[in-house]
Amino acid sequence: MEKQSVAHKSGNVDIMLGQLKKLKRNERVLLGLYFYEQLSIEEIAFILKKSVSEVQSQLEQILPRLILNTKKDAQLEPFLFEISG
Repeated sequence: MEKQSVAHKSGNVDIMLGQLKKLKRNERVLLGLYFYEQLSIEEIAFILKKSVSEVQSQLEQILPRLILNTKKDAQLEPFLFEISG
């Protein structure tokens, strides 16, 4: 499955940017490396000097919070995220 962005699926970039600004800096960096730079979890773990399981766990914690917060501000189409290495 191809990586998808919430902003692309929702069609509302402003709402997504607002929600991203509410995240901690390290959370934004992690999402940027994964979605924008399209690095694997293994590559991100190496760069951030963390374990693969720690990076995977952080992504799994950040994405639902981001999606839930965004849904409060706009109606979004249903979509799925696949977190893979």
